Amino acid sequence: MRSPSILFLLLLFVVQCLGQQTPKPDDNYLRPYYVQKVSQHKLLPKMKNAIVFVGDSITDGNEWAEQLNCSRCQNRGVSGDISAGVLARLDDILAEKPAKIYFMIGINDISRNIPNETIIANYREFVRRTKAASPKAKIYLQSVLPTNDTFRKFADKNDESIKILNDAMRGMVTADNSVIYIDLHKAFLDGAGRLDKKYTNDGLH
Repeated sequence: MRSPSILFLLLLFVVQCLGQQTPKPDDNYLRPYYVQKVSQHKLLPKMKNAIVFVGDSITDGNEWAEQLNCSRCQNRGVSGDISAGVLARLDDILAEKPAKIYFMIGINDISRNIPNETIIANYREFVRRTKAASPKAKIYLQSVLPTNDTFRKFADKNDESIKILNDAMRGMVTADNSVIYIDLHKAFLDGAGRLDKKYTNDGLH
């Protein structure tokens, strides 16, 4: 029969292994691409009264200035980013005193099982810090888009969490229109309540 001390050591070893397999959510944004992209953003020319798009791959992957014919538009998307990653780089974005700032983030948080309460708290922090740094800025909270699980690749996304996050952002709208919610979610749905296949090639993007 094993002594209690040996059993204790075995239990401690198992707990440590499990802990190593579950990284802290706030560490998830520190990937090489994130570091490279944020470094690049810091080197770009500063612009007063910019219109800034902040988010993950859906933002990162578009040429906003060209598509919108907007010389004031800046793309500050980082593929794979989460809400904590946006918070970590938000001060650099706000230093330019943007006139308008569009946030779209959250789907990667959901896929990494970050609690909805944490994501919503980060949304509120986006608003608070933006208002403090650039009081005249218009803040646009864009809904988390739907996904399409028939593509399999992104079948782990949680529709209920998407609804909770979008409802929370809708509740942050202000009477003076300094914070505006843009409901893109419903515009991208098909008849079955999924992301319409005509807008995607992988179920997410």
